[in-house]
Amino acid sequence: MSLQQVRTVNNLMIRFLNLCCVFFLAAVTAGCATMAQPPETLVNEQPPSKPQATVTSLHQAVVCMDDLFLEKKVPTALVSSEGIYNYAISNKSISSGGKEILIVTLSQLAERSNSVRFVAYGTDMKDMLDLQGVHPRKKTFQVPNIFIRGGLIQMYDSWRGQKGAGISAQLTHNQDTADGLLSYSDTGKITQLSLDFSAGDIATLQVIPGLTSSVTMSQIVDRDRSVNADISLDGLGLTASLDNELKSDPNDMYRALIQLGAIELMGKVHKVPYWTCVSKAIGSEESKEERLTHFVQLNSSDKLQSFSQDRLIELKYLKEEDKSDSQAFQSAIADFQQRYKLIPTGLIDFPTFNLLMM
Repeated sequence: MSLQQVRTVNNLMIRFLNLCCVFFLAAVTAGCATMAQPPETLVNEQPPSKPQATVTSLHQAVVCMDDLFLEKKVPTALVSSEGIYNYAISNKSISSGGKEILIVTLSQLAERSNSVRFVAYGTDMKDMLDLQGVHPRKKTFQVPNIFIRGGLIQMYDSWRGQKGAGISAQLTHNQDTADGLLSYSDTGKITQLSLDFSAGDIATLQVIPGLTSSVTMSQIVDRDRSVNADISLDGLGLTASLDNELKSDPNDMYRALIQLGAIELMGKVHKVPYWTCVSKAIGSEESKEERLTHFVQLNSSDKLQSFSQDRLIELKYLKEEDKSDSQAFQSAIADFQQRYKLIPTGLIDFPTFNLLMM
């Protein structure tokens, strides 16, 4: 290549970088005027300012167990617990409300079947017993016969990964120098939780052999993708960046593990095949992410209502002849939501759609 050709190429590159500078300046100016937007799937899953019921991957199993207890006509078990503790004390990101999650789960397991009642007490049993002794209805007090103990045994990052690439260039023409840098990175992290449960006889304070549950769960809790571009020319420098970080709360796993532990323990207490309910919940062919993508596609194409109507008819919450009746449709949704312990709004949100598809 001749010297003239080299100069021509350099001139073209300089002009190209000049255009890039103008483009990035316009992009940065426009970006400063608007707020970064969250992904559409996240907005559909967690719409801002709209309360939703808390649903985990074990939610369907809890409802199934209540039906199973009702079918088997099991007696009421009186259960108590001092607390579910975080023994992985080096990590403070796990909630201290494990006992409250356990109480809610046990209540949901008994909503129709009355299979279990939680007897609440605090760490200071003397005050509780003194209060019970003077209460006008003290004769109705029933001492629990089963205690549950347990806690989070370990929490650690089982995998961390990062990949990325970058390209840089520098061109010089006469006294002018142009530099450019473009880089991309993708990072992720998987966190694993392990929870141990056991149940015992309050009369003897002995843990009953076999009444235990030891469960582990993993989840991608952090995913970050970023693109950065830097251009400088004749003392003028421009930087543009795009960062998209999506985080999941490990407390969602913590809740699901407590639900699973409670299902297993109460299933063993009442001697019912609890594993049939667990397999229905965690053996779904579609993952939550796939169902969310499906929900977004249906919602954006205005096909969500007709799809949900067909599913409600299939599940016998709606009659075929009432398909065009909007009031009957909303009533069917509310019935389904009440049945699955959701907020009965009569509207198809993602938690409702998620359970409709399981």
